[in-house]
Amino acid sequence: TEPGAPATDPEDGELDTVEITYEGPWTAPSALAADTYGGLQLWLKADAGAEEGTWVDQSGNSRDATAHGSPTLVANSLNGLPVMHYSGTDGEYHDFPEMRDIRTIFWVVKRSSGKYCFLLGDNNNLHFHTENNRFWHGSHTHANIRNGVLAVNGNTVDGLNSNVPTEMSIISLRTTGNVEASNFSRDRNSGGRYWSGDLGELLIYNTALTDEEIADVEVRLGLKWGQPFNKL
Repeated sequence: TEPGAPATDPEDGELDTVEITYEGPWTAPSALAADTYGGLQLWLKADAGAEEGTWVDQSGNSRDATAHGSPTLVANSLNGLPVMHYSGTDGEYHDFPEMRDIRTIFWVVKRSSGKYCFLLGDNNNLHFHTENNRFWHGSHTHANIRNGVLAVNGNTVDGLNSNVPTEMSIISLRTTGNVEASNFSRDRNSGGRYWSGDLGELLIYNTALTDEEIADVEVRLGLKWGQPFNKL
């Protein structure tokens, strides 16, 4: 077709309707708030309430986390923000009131290479059981987690065949049913299974957020922490 000539359908010679969609400049969302989405039960963030001995819950539910051993707040660690560092030493972790109805979780986190430790722990259950470098164990990890939707920096991954990131990343998980946890992070009383790495932020919901809601939280966390995300 010559420039300026009317567009026609080569099959019938008639002008078809053409729909044009204009996509304007992308607008960044506001910072995440406790009431952005319903069901937030625990919110630990290293840039707020991470006092010595107690990490104050920002969800409004007073599920403050108690430090054991010597987790260390490291200033100006990621995008100008502090992170909580765990050495992997036995007895070093934070615990919080047990939750048995966990459905959606977000972490801003990294795990030290070669360390055998869980993304969430509990005093009597191993729902978040890892397998060497992999996220999940083929039989010990709770089925509601293994069959859930797991993503790293907004990209869905298979937790049975994907490694836990050793660089700071945003991890999200929506389970297929209720699971339990009470700490970050130790495996019951098993020696050598305490978190080794850094935690910037942890959000735990007792509701199954939608794909769109999860993507939105990932964007907000990505903007805050300077991590990759997929624009909505």
